[in-house]
Amino acid sequence: MGTARKIIGWIWLIGPLLLLVSHIWNSVQTDFVSLSYYAVSWGALLGLALCGFWFLVEGPGARWALGIAAVVVALYVGLMFLITSGNAPFYGGHDYLVYTVMAAGVAFCAFTVFVVGKHAT
Repeated sequence: MGTARKIIGWIWLIGPLLLLVSHIWNSVQTDFVSLSYYAVSWGALLGLALCGFWFLVEGPGARWALGIAAVVVALYVGLMFLITSGNAPFYGGHDYLVYTVMAAGVAFCAFTVFVVGKHAT
């Protein structure tokens, strides 16, 4: 496994786990209780982490799973970009730092798909 593939795998493993810990911490601090919401959001983050782990151990179908995960995350971030930019005039204007972070997320997903497809084993 090449260096780029290892880095991609570790990012897809550690990133969702850090987001999961952050989400759990924020959920503990609020009064919002909805088990279906938590099951979906925490399950999705665990699923992304498992895709990264499966890619690191080079399991069967790992390239396919990580490629699909990257496309789904890119579509989700793109949807959040559209919602954020559409609602921005009503909430104090456009925040270009948020747009930059979202664009970086989509670019990372595109890079992931490129690395996964280009360096097929």
